[in-house]
Amino acid sequence: MNLKITLTFFLFNLFFHLSATDTLLVGIKDLGTPIRSMVQNDRGEIFIQLGDQVFKLENENLEKTNIKISADDEIFFQDGKFTSINRLNRLKEKIQYAENHCFKWNKFLAKTGTENYGIYYKDKLNHYWVSNGTNFLYKFIVTDFFERDLKQMSVRGILNDGNDLYVNSYSGFFKNGEKIGPDFLGGGSNIFKKDGKLYFAGIRELHTFEIKSGEFKIIFQDNLSKSIGEISCVFFFEEKWWIGGSNGLFYFAENKKLEATPINEMVNNFRIIEDKLYILGFESVFTIKNGKYKNIENLPSNIECNDIAKVNDLLFLATSRGLLKYDAQNERLINCFQNTEYENKEIFSLELDEFNLLWVGTKLGLVRFNVSTESFDLFMKDFEFNKRSSFKNEDKFYFGTTDGYVTFSPMTFFSSDLTGQNTLIEENHTSIYKFLLILAVGIILFLVIYMNRKLKNQHRIEIPMDKYTEPFIEEKLYVGIGKYNMSKVEHYIIENIETINVDKLRDDSGLTKNVFYKVFNQHYDIAPKRLIEILKEERINSRKKSQRRD
Repeated sequence: MNLKITLTFFLFNLFFHLSATDTLLVGIKDLGTPIRSMVQNDRGEIFIQLGDQVFKLENENLEKTNIKISADDEIFFQDGKFTSINRLNRLKEKIQYAENHCFKWNKFLAKTGTENYGIYYKDKLNHYWVSNGTNFLYKFIVTDFFERDLKQMSVRGILNDGNDLYVNSYSGFFKNGEKIGPDFLGGGSNIFKKDGKLYFAGIRELHTFEIKSGEFKIIFQDNLSKSIGEISCVFFFEEKWWIGGSNGLFYFAENKKLEATPINEMVNNFRIIEDKLYILGFESVFTIKNGKYKNIENLPSNIECNDIAKVNDLLFLATSRGLLKYDAQNERLINCFQNTEYENKEIFSLELDEFNLLWVGTKLGLVRFNVSTESFDLFMKDFEFNKRSSFKNEDKFYFGTTDGYVTFSPMTFFSSDLTGQNTLIEENHTSIYKFLLILAVGIILFLVIYMNRKLKNQHRIEIPMDKYTEPFIEEKLYVGIGKYNMSKVEHYIIENIETINVDKLRDDSGLTKNVFYKVFNQHYDIAPKRLIEILKEERINSRKKSQRRD
């Protein structure tokens, strides 16, 4: 049996929200044959059936047992003994399925499994091993990376000041989870701090909160003229207060006289990047510097931009059409989630961490986007995030959702060894990067050496029959799924070289998109598209050489 071990925990991992806990995928084993059944005995040992053979999961490796089972039957453990599904049915005994048959797992695994639920067991190291009938055995750990508060509350503006966290929502204004101020306070704007005061907006009023005295004041009202419309955001820049609303961009200075600007489209948010104020509108993105307005060209209209971040020379836009990457130098606009379920889903908020990972609040969860590799991981899939509802304070991030807010530290994902032991992370960031680089190189070398030895010395270990084991009848081997497995992907591409593309390669693998790319990356250090291009180039060069000889 060809056993390939994947250790994906050292840098970027796939993350899922399952049953109100944070569940992290840290490894995948390609067993080469669909998993027929999986059981755990009363000593906590896990057994896996592949066709008509049964293996014991020992130290994350599979050891062959002499348990006999028919390929059309399934091993089962009931009343302290090994048995089988067919045997229990023949004896008309009730099959005692446990909670380990869980439907919620399956929506995160390959859709082509033979079961419509995920079978899972927890080993002695608190790792969860999950199968839904595919070739792949998934290893998860449960973590507590995220904290939540103000549940059942739609959170908008967030600001952390020292030990205090302030939240603005349509349900009121909150300090450390407690509602403060008059009942009429609250709205959908951001919160801005200046000179010991917090500034935030209701629907048509601009409020202040003096931090020391705890006093609230209304400093501007637009109830009569309604020129601004519903206020969305407030900002102080170049000695002026800027107010964005459904009717455009406005400002007032010390005389408190409201002035209109040439921007008359809906304004969703403000951001300051490199001494420029970015105005994020319904149709366009503008900048203001030294009182001059400038429209960012070559952007499509009606993108409804909600947030913006700059990484190196690239702008990343959170829009109603997804996460867009804008290369101004080459005048290129790319959808970062092309060909995924997030391609045209609305993106609400962006925050960049010190590892150059972009945290993205979306309509379908929190996404961590690697701007270097253009890969992404999914967190809290069941949550819808909000506009103007993120805040970064050093290594602490806050994101507002329609069901409260979440807070976390990106450093946590690197300071925790996902196998359960603590990893040393120094405060010096240079040391962090060196450590991660050395760790990555070491793991890659280990995998290369291990795989070479494994391929040369494949064997199965016989272990004594368990005292509870019962003999079963052997029959034909269970047939696999998908048109190929990863060990034969190059051969499959060559066979279909004229018609193959990444979409077809992924569909024919029988895997979901995320799992396909995870498994592919375990076999190759290049993208699927590049592998196809290389094989096509080789075919073309081979033909040219053949033509020259002729």
